[in-house]
Amino acid sequence: MWKQWEVEYMRLNYGILPIEDIANKLGKTENAVIGKIHRSGIKMNNRRKEFAIYRGDNLLVIGTEKECADLLGIDIQTLRFYRTPSYEKRIEISKPDDMMYVVDLGYWPINEEAYHETLEQINFRI
Repeated sequence: MWKQWEVEYMRLNYGILPIEDIANKLGKTENAVIGKIHRSGIKMNNRRKEFAIYRGDNLLVIGTEKECADLLGIDIQTLRFYRTPSYEKRIEISKPDDMMYVVDLGYWPINEEAYHETLEQINFRI
């Protein structure tokens, strides 16, 4: 039997935390968590993928692909090109100090404040 806070915890963290971590927190197996997520219709719409963009050692911007591209004044396809082996080879030969590095920071809650408030409420009920 699943408790309401367990379902809320899965809804809040699915797509942000690995299934293994969610299962450990709930004291359930990974298969049980995956099954409940699917049966409950929980979606990964509470997250966004973020990146950090560096030129050499200098941090230029942190945000989603679109946010980073907009702030740098480049196309998203150009930003994606910076993550390819072709770009790395090309720039290492010519100007390694000008190389743009795109670091995948993983998935983050869309609204971090609301995420942490809800997490506190769930933890209070446990």
